[in-house]
Amino acid sequence: MRHQQKEVTRYNNNEYHNMPSIDFRVENKTSMLTTNKNLIDWAKVKEICDKYGFGFTTIDNTFCRYLDGFMIDFVLYKKLDIDYKEYDELEKNKNYEKIWELKHKYEPIMLKLHDCAHELDEETDLVFITTNNGNCGLFGSNDVARKIYNGGGYLYSWRAITDKWHPSIHDTNSKLEKGVYLFITSSEIKISK
Repeated sequence: MRHQQKEVTRYNNNEYHNMPSIDFRVENKTSMLTTNKNLIDWAKVKEICDKYGFGFTTIDNTFCRYLDGFMIDFVLYKKLDIDYKEYDELEKNKNYEKIWELKHKYEPIMLKLHDCAHELDEETDLVFITTNNGNCGLFGSNDVARKIYNGGGYLYSWRAITDKWHPSIHDTNSKLEKGVYLFITSSEIKISK
């Protein structure tokens, strides 16, 4: 293992025993930019993602310049076998019962997605958001001190994806195919002292 969480920040009820990103939530990190993305070992990222059966890409912000480059989001994803137009109709018609059934069907993949993010956290310099997920859903808990990797517990429609990464200022359409996805993101890089 390359990155180890500090003992002082460990908590027995966290999603994983070792969650290095917890230590990088405030300091020793930098934004991922087009000019520094080479700090990530992309061969290692590919190896880990392939092992778990997930895709990954970076979505570049083509509008907002930050310091010496454009901001980037790393996306760890699984495109689901759901017709995106049919899923949009479910959302439009507020058919929450069917959406819940679909979400429940993909829970094993959600858990596996978190396992992949965890290994990427330990073995690469990607920083993942860690949070308390509230008390609902697959990753929910009444323990407000419990930390999990943020994301991966929802089905994202193509409309939600293009709301997050609007094609007018992101290269979304060239990076992802239209569809319904599960994903976890990162936009920061660990900087060792």
